[in-house]
Amino acid sequence: MSKRDTISEKNVREYLQKNLDFFLDKPDILANLEIPHSKKGSVSLVERQIDILRKENKDLKDKLNEFIQNASLNHNLIHKIYEFAYKLIHSKNFEDTINISCKNLIEEFDVLECTFLFFNDVKLKNKDILFYENSHDSLKPFKSFIDNNLPRCNKLKSEQLKLLFKQPNNVKSCALIPLGIQKKLGFLAISSDDENRFNPDMSMDYLKVIGQLISQSLKFYQLKSI
Repeated sequence: MSKRDTISEKNVREYLQKNLDFFLDKPDILANLEIPHSKKGSVSLVERQIDILRKENKDLKDKLNEFIQNASLNHNLIHKIYEFAYKLIHSKNFEDTINISCKNLIEEFDVLECTFLFFNDVKLKNKDILFYENSHDSLKPFKSFIDNNLPRCNKLKSEQLKLLFKQPNNVKSCALIPLGIQKKLGFLAISSDDENRFNPDMSMDYLKVIGQLISQSLKFYQLKSI
């Protein structure tokens, strides 16, 4: 064989890399290939490929399971929000909306406690209602939230928890939800004894929808007539 006809390892490597399906129609060559185990303690090429395929397969299964789980959670959440909206539509008055909201949030949305804080006196003696003028000193720690007018899940300070909840020591996480369609009525505070229930990384979309549903229901009842 002349030097010109000599095939180097580099040539073989380059050819196989360009023709990855080379062995598909050549089972006779593949059957005679020897891919020996390396030294004791090392992994053969075949074993390495199998490990890679197993890992890729596991990753795909994990992603599929996560997708199925999220789809199921989203389906359940949509159903709960639908039921919540249906009940609010049939509320009889302002106080009924408050009672329906608190009952449903606690029973269906795993909420420990919920409190409505209004900026105008609604003249109702209800354990779930607080009244503070927007400029009240007690609301200064909530100023950025009130100004932004968007749901928020942050750890609150001790004095904030004591203002909003009857069981502040049991609160591990909480969410604040603005209320009002055309003007700010106040906000809804909901708590949980699970520290991961409400966190800054979670989607705020469903909290925003809950706030809009309650606000829409409340707007039918003039505060001054209560």
